Amino acid sequence: MGVLVALAGALIASASVTSAATITVTTESDLFAVGPTGCSLRRAINAANVTA
Repeated sequence: MGVLVALAGALIASASVTSAATITVTTESDLFAVGPTGCSLRRAINAANVTA
């Protein structure tokens, strides 16, 4: 039991810290065009998946 607790503690201590970026949706239109056309929800999800 003690080994299991020590292993769990080591795994928790070694967990990496990640940061999150904020992507602001600026239009209700379903756009995916490249350029300064605003940021649709579809484009924000794609950006989050690409940078993950």
